[in-house]
Amino acid sequence: VIDGKLKIDVHPLSCGEGGTVVGTFATGPCAIVDVEPDVSRSHLRIWRDADGRWLCCGMDSTYGTTVISGEDGSEHVIEKPRAERTDDEASQPYEIFPGDVLCLGATTRFMVLEITE
Repeated sequence: VIDGKLKIDVHPLSCGEGGTVVGTFATGPCAIVDVEPDVSRSHLRIWRDADGRWLCCGMDSTYGTTVISGEDGSEHVIEKPRAERTDDEASQPYEIFPGDVLCLGATTRFMVLEITE
């Protein structure tokens, strides 16, 4: 909240082949680096598949990623923190929807929004 008004930073996602990478030192089209220090260099990838669904997948992050459903408040672990996962626990693509909250590490949160013109 700034001067009594809610300030929201909007981070558009890339519909390109590589999608959008979120992380401390993320690179590429529409990379999102507006994160806290507990987010890995390349923490999460978000992309749109051929069917028009938005998916996300962890990128071997240190502190993991969880999605909180905007529909029912349930939590889905996208990627456990590195200290809690085994070598064979690779992150799998997970579909995200408007209203969902992406929780990267312990402190960074993004709400998924669909903005139409």
